[in-house]
Amino acid sequence: MTARVAGKPLPATDLLSYYQLLVAAGNETTRNAASGGLMALIDHPEELAKLRANPGLVNAAVEEIVRWTTPVIQFCRTPIFDYELRGQKIRAGESMCLFYASANRDEEAFEHPDEFHVDRSPNPHLGFGIGEHFCLGASLARLELRVIFAELAQRFARFEYAAPPARMRSSFIGGVKRMRVRYRLA
Repeated sequence: MTARVAGKPLPATDLLSYYQLLVAAGNETTRNAASGGLMALIDHPEELAKLRANPGLVNAAVEEIVRWTTPVIQFCRTPIFDYELRGQKIRAGESMCLFYASANRDEEAFEHPDEFHVDRSPNPHLGFGIGEHFCLGASLARLELRVIFAELAQRFARFEYAAPPARMRSSFIGGVKRMRVRYRLA
């Protein structure tokens, strides 16, 4: 426990709270990207066929899955200085909310933003945040998702819904609450 803030050791309760945040954030977001990615591949069988035909697309597919599913719906922020964005004044100290799914469907940033493409390039999504708020676990999440989807694409001959999926009801984390799937191994 050598973490320090302003030269002082981080209190044990703060450190434990930080560990809890890492466990929860890393679990929920990756789990929801994985289930949402499977849902996207079931809903877009032509994209699954592309991934099966070209396993080298798995990195691009993972980025598209994170963009498409956007597990973190929103974060609230408080700007520290005045800023103007597209004619809208944002004042220091005001509360604001960033909706990541909206950014990940921005027609100025993405060609055909409402379509799912495992070979999308470039893919400047904000599913892991940006700048000083970039996800600490992004590299681990990408690795986990690459392994999951590389294996799913190659080891399963087919998968389909066994019942309609149910989505979580949350204003913060988006994902699948329940998704029953029928599958056949390759």
